Amino acid sequence: MSIKIMTKVWETSPQRDAALLCLLALADFANDEGICWPLISTLGRKIRLEERATRKWVTRLHKQGEIYRAQARGRKHSNRFLLIAYIPRPLALAILQSHFYMTAQQAKRTLHTT
Repeated sequence: MSIKIMTKVWETSPQRDAALLCLLALADFANDEGICWPLISTLGRKIRLEERATRKWVTRLHKQGEIYRAQARGRKHSNRFLLIAYIPRPLALAILQSHFYMTAQQAKRTLHTT
């Protein structure tokens, strides 16, 4: 759990309602680098939503640039998340390259599009 990331979410996120709850739950799972890997079912239980609704909010947060999601392959595998809106850009670039196996160009493109 990262108090640092959770505090940034509380202070700066434009999200409301279920989206904010989902983002706070991800921050609760995250380390200080903003990385976490909860199962969608686990995240759903934490925010008290069905898996389908949880997936919907995760997808919206991803499209809005609050998080980056690397989708798992198959059921019962965890997605990996990076709360990119709440960590410094240089750190996000380094993490995308080292933990999400992107090239520097892919990482820059990912941050530019989010």
